[in-house]
Amino acid sequence: MNKKLNIKFVELTIEKWNALGICETFWIIKSKTGCKTGYFPTFDDLCDKDADHFLKYKNCYYLKGEPCYNEGCDCMLEEETKDCVIDSISIYNNIKNIIYLRKDLIKEISILKLENEFFRSINSGKYF
Repeated sequence: MNKKLNIKFVELTIEKWNALGICETFWIIKSKTGCKTGYFPTFDDLCDKDADHFLKYKNCYYLKGEPCYNEGCDCMLEEETKDCVIDSISIYNNIKNIIYLRKDLIKEISILKLENEFFRSINSGKYF
């Protein structure tokens, strides 16, 4: 009998995930169309055997909601060709550092946007 876990991906930013304190493992899904972040509820509560099963078929669970159980399935091919790569981080200090770095980057982006607006307004004669 083939195993199927009831586990679905929930999309969330790292800041929101951290604020909610939902679970220990945060997931990053990278594809050609972009990047999604979030968590798989109950992953951290799985026994070792179920966690190994999930990790083996994580692309299948993400893309189709269940394992495919056939060699060369589209889900596994997506991972092999780097069209859908699923990684996780779970060390609390690493996550805190990522959030800290993002805050500084977001602040820098905000400053650059303001400077850009100012220089565009000077060029258009707004301040003269």
